[in-house]
Order: sequence, then structure tokens, then C-alpha cells
Amino acid sequence: LLLFTSFFVFPQSEIERVLREVEKNNAGLAAQRMLRAAQTREARVGNSLENTEAEFGHLWGRPTEVGKTGELSVSQPRDVPMGENHRTQLARQQEEKYGHEYSAARQQILLEVQTLCIEILSARHTIMLQKLLVNNAESVLELFEQREQQGDANIMEVNDARFVLVGLRNELKMSELELAAAEQRLANLNGGVAITVKDFRVLHDNPQLPPYEEMLERYRSSSPEMLAMISERAAAERDIKVSRSSSLPKLSLGYKHEFSTGEKFNGLVVGMSIPMFGNRNNVKRAKAQAMYAEAQYDSAMLDMESNLKTLYSKFQILEETLNAYHELVDPMGSMDILRKALNAGQISLVEYFAQVQPINETRRAIYNVMRDLHLAAAEINMLDL
Repeated sequence: LLLFTSFFVFPQSEIERVLREVEKNNAGLAAQRMLRAAQTREARVGNSLENTEAEFGHLWGRPTEVGKTGELSVSQPRDVPMGENHRTQLARQQEEKYGHEYSAARQQILLEVQTLCIEILSARHTIMLQKLLVNNAESVLELFEQREQQGDANIMEVNDARFVLVGLRNELKMSELELAAAEQRLANLNGGVAITVKDFRVLHDNPQLPPYEEMLERYRSSSPEMLAMISERAAAERDIKVSRSSSLPKLSLGYKHEFSTGEKFNGLVVGMSIPMFGNRNNVKRAKAQAMYAEAQYDSAMLDMESNLKTLYSKFQILEETLNAYHELVDPMGSMDILRKALNAGQISLVEYFAQVQPINETRRAIYNVMRDLHLAAAEINMLDL
């Protein structure tokens, strides 16, 4: 009964151990970190001062009596202070967006890891059940082989027992294959290094969730995907201001030195660049981008709310189903009664397997509901990763 009602779960320390190890070794996360660093540098590129301009000229006079003359000029162009401030704010908002995008990618990978852990533990639990069924089918086959030798059973009944045993062994092999595949996927996420998920068989109540409205508010304010959308929207609005400031004149301040035969001149040079043609469609482009970012945010918000509501509904249905299963008559006790009746000759082998099959299907259904319940809870609580 303990084996039947228990479910593989791991305490928080075990979850953290597996997640932290994968986070350290995962190649995809390492690539995301490098991408984030590159994108951060890229965001700062447009926020730097323009290149300093330097010119030098050396001229020879004609006739030679006129002598030589030369000129050295160094100047530094720069935007007006308002434009520089907008560019600085834009760079910061882009850096925030890249940080949230990295957090979203990290969260998805860690959720996949947690999902695999649940599937691995559930698969091991199912394999334990299947081994019990195989052992039971082997003992039934042995019983009817003995009865055949004693003349109390016929070859058809023995063949039926063998047929059932072959099917159960095949199911066990397929489950072991699926378990090995899940463990290999987990190793791949861990950078190709095998990682052990320890088993903890404990009586476990249904996982608890906060109210839907409370979790919805958390997603709106804390979801990395939504925060990235908010940063993208803010950056698009800031880009409009940057584009408008690009229409303002640019100033240039520098030093100039002129020299000729017997004469030298030094002084300051102030210049101004008036953008008349190069920025004609830039503001329109920025406004269109801002409208796109706003539409993307609204669409993502609707998708998030719909997905979360679906997950809550799924969790509620699974929880009700599991509670309904727990109210059924103990399947293990039913199995014992049937086996005693078979041994006593009160029921035939066909009747035994006909009644055992729905019991086994109920057991598998309970394990699948348990697994799906924990998977739904893990996806809902992914903000905690």
C-alpha cells in the first residue's frame, strides 16, 4: 500500500542541487551569457562620443620667395546634451531588455530540467510497478505449468499466461528505454555530464498553488518574458526621442594652428552640423517600431494570461481526478483477493486476467495523473526557478 500511494518527490535542497549543477554546466546558458555580454556592448556603442577629427596641411608657395605655410586642426563633434541623455537612457533600457531575455532563456532551460527530473522519478516508480506485475505474471505462469503437469489445467491456459507475461515484459523494457532516454536528455542539458537524481519515496499530498489572481499578478510584474517586453516598449519610446534629437544641430569644438613664413596663428574652432536630409524618415521609423512593440506586449500579455488560466484549469482537473482515484477501493487489496481466488480454483485464468487488467490500468492512470499534476505545478511555479 505504501508503494502504491507514494510518489517520487525530492526536497528543495535536491531540486536546487540538480538545477544549480545544470545551470553551471549547460552549454546553451553559457552561449546565452556570451550573447548577453555582446548585446550589452552593442547597446553602448551608439552612446559613445564620435571620433575626434584631426587635419594637417603643408603647402609650398610659388614663387619660392612666398615661402611655406601649414595648418593643424583638431576638433571633437558631439550631440547637444539632450540628445546624449536620450541615448544614454536608450542604452540602459536595451541592457535591461537583454538581461530579462537571458533570465527568460535560463528559466525555460531550468523548467525543462525540473520536468525531466519529475519524468525520471515517475518512470522509475512505474518501472517498479511493472516489475511487480511481471513477477506476479511469472508466478501465475509457474502455477499453471504445475497444474498442467497435474492435469488440472490445459495448454491453452498456460499459453494465455505466457502471452500476458510476454506483454508485461515488453512494457517493462519500453519503460526502461524511456527512462534511459530521459536520463540522457538530462545529461545533455548538463553539458554531456551524467547527473544522478536521487529518489525520495514519501507520502506526498497534492502540491498547493496560490490563488489564480495572485499568481497572475506575479506573472505580470515578475515574468522575465513580460519584463523584456516592457523594456522593449520603453526602449522603443525612448528611440523616438533619440530620433527627434538627431534632427538637432551637432556642435563641434576644436583647436586650430596655422603657420607660415615668419607668422603663426592659434585659436579655437567652433562648428555646427545642420541635419537637413539624413534624418527625414528616422522619426517615422521609430514611431512604427514603438507601435509594433506595444502590439507585441499586448499580444504576449493575452497569451500569458490564457496559458496560465489553462494551466490552472488543468491542475484543478488533475487534482479532482487524483482525489477521485484515492476514494476507490484499494487496488492492491483487490489484487490479493483475486490471486487467492485463482489459487483456490474459484475463478478461471481468463476471469483472473479480465479483472486484473482494469486494476493495472487504474494504477497506471493514478501514476500518470500524479506525474501530470506535478508537471503542471512546476510550470505554474516556474517564476521561482
